[in-house]
Amino acid sequence: MNFDTLAEAYLRHRDEDFWAWEEVQRTVKAGLNEGWQITLLLLERAASDNDVGYIAAGPLEDLIDVHGHKALDLIEEECKNNSRLQLALSTVGVLFYYDEFDRWYALLCKYGFKEAQSGDSRAVIEQVMHLMNSYVNKTISVGQYDRSLNELLEKPLGDKAAQRILQKACYDIEHFTVKSMARGTPLPEPELRTLVSRSFADLEASGYRASA
Repeated sequence: MNFDTLAEAYLRHRDEDFWAWEEVQRTVKAGLNEGWQITLLLLERAASDNDVGYIAAGPLEDLIDVHGHKALDLIEEECKNNSRLQLALSTVGVLFYYDEFDRWYALLCKYGFKEAQSGDSRAVIEQVMHLMNSYVNKTISVGQYDRSLNELLEKPLGDKAAQRILQKACYDIEHFTVKSMARGTPLPEPELRTLVSRSFADLEASGYRASA
């Protein structure tokens, strides 16, 4: 497939060119090098910030999802002289539980899109523990728990051991949500509450207490 033709079709945003979206996705998943080439070409040809966001939510995000730190090696180097890639990276969705989260966040801080993490994470962790307690005791819904958890955990934490516990907690709810949607079955909340209780206990064992 000629990449010039592919990029032109991808950026037309027409229903009849959906094949181009599928081909770009296939290219990214098939290999890092060609995936990186088509992503850079698309960013070069982007006519607007909307196009940049469209590329960020597609091949750039897929590169990180599929190729992880190897993709970030390329991105980090290219970002030094590519402001359009910097902008695209700022709109990519890298979730808190991803192994690449800290590195992605650090790059956004470097280029002015995020604020650096604070040194003291205790207040955030104890707010999360209060949230966990509320969910386990059924005073908030699973939807409220999920939304509030993501709002609180928007930055890397200074305590990396606690961060790993909370990354697992975020992964658990994402895993169960995706699994239940795929199967068309209700979310298994009793099982999820058990896992949330374990994460809460692990944080307590690390010296944290839920905020009032």
